[in-house]
Amino acid sequence: MLLIFIIAIVVGVVIYALYPSSTTTQHTTQIVNGIANVNAKTYVDYPFTVPSDASNISVSGTFTAHNGVGNDIKVFILDSTNFDNYAHVNGFTSLYQSGQITTDSFNVSLLSSGNYHLVLDNQFSAITQKTVDIEATVNYLK
Repeated sequence: MLLIFIIAIVVGVVIYALYPSSTTTQHTTQIVNGIANVNAKTYVDYPFTVPSDASNISVSGTFTAHNGVGNDIKVFILDSTNFDNYAHVNGFTSLYQSGQITTDSFNVSLLSSGNYHLVLDNQFSAITQKTVDIEATVNYLK
C-alpha cells in the first residue's frame, strides 16, 4: 500500500512538472471614462501601461466629439516611440487612427506589453475647443 502511495506521488509530481497549472485571469483597466476638453491646436494624452506578463491584449472604447463647426476630433492609439514622434511633429505610425470624425467605437489588438498613449487630437482646429465624451479600457489575460 505504501508503494502505491509513493508511486502516485511521483506520478503526480511528474505530471505537474510536464503540465504546470496555468490559471489566467481576465483583467480590465480603465484608461479614461469622462469628458475631455481639448483646446484648439492642442491634444490631450492618456498614457497607459500593459504589464510585461500580459497576453491577448486589446484596447476598446467609444468617443463622441461636440462643439465646433464639424463636431469632430482625431483619436489615436500609439506606442511610446510613435507617441514621441507624434508629440515632436515627426512621422509616426498609429495602432488606431479614427480620422477627423464625430463619433466612433474601437477595439484594437496590441501585440505586446509596454507603454501606450490614447490621444485626443484637436490640432487641426484653429479656434474651437472640442468637448469629447470618451470611455476606454485596456483588457488582457494575466
